[in-house]
Amino acid sequence: HLDAASRSCRCFAMKDYEAYLFDADGTLIDTMDLIFHCHSHIAAIALDPPVQLTKEYFMSKFSGHSLVIELKNLYPSIPIDDVERVADMYRNYQSTVYDQYLCLFPGVQQTLTALHQAGKRLAVVTSRNRESTLKYLKHLGIHDLFETIVTADDVSPGHTKPCPDPVLLAARRLGVAPERSLMIGDNPVDIHAGRAAGCDSALVGWTRMVPAGHKRAELSPTCVLEAMRDLEMIEMRN
Repeated sequence: HLDAASRSCRCFAMKDYEAYLFDADGTLIDTMDLIFHCHSHIAAIALDPPVQLTKEYFMSKFSGHSLVIELKNLYPSIPIDDVERVADMYRNYQSTVYDQYLCLFPGVQQTLTALHQAGKRLAVVTSRNRESTLKYLKHLGIHDLFETIVTADDVSPGHTKPCPDPVLLAARRLGVAPERSLMIGDNPVDIHAGRAAGCDSALVGWTRMVPAGHKRAELSPTCVLEAMRDLEMIEMRN
């Protein structure tokens, strides 16, 4: 993390943004326990031989990419033509248990509401599929605060973050230039995608989904946010 003085200085220099583009998992929604539980379940029933997944192994392989890529990282022995079958089993199981695990991170509802009321354009840019994204946002009561939601289903296969395509699509749907937008996320793929799209970027400091080998200092985002309310402070300064 940056020290408080450095963070304050860098945030102070940020623009008056027209649009805020948010990653979902690990940024708005705490899905860590849900994701680990579902991977543990699938590893025990869908793999041959079954695998007893540990939290240490899971975090050592977690990358923050799409589900198919995560499955390949976690279980390299899965035949290529079997990955989609396992992914479907994972999604189907997650759809039955998500409400036992999901919650918003502190301050998310309040800050999104404040930004929305201030006339800011809000979007979600996620590598999650559309069905689960919409279901989870509605379940948590924040769906209607976003003008557009870009998911893995909205871009070509292989063009999710860190490719700029989903970020550019969100900006285009909002009618806001990328340079007037801030991409906010917890993962290197969010920062890389925002930068490639021509957006400023903000790395959040509250996530529990830290990818293996992740070094915040090497990402050089425009800003580090230690709390969701930091976005309101940026707006007040502008």
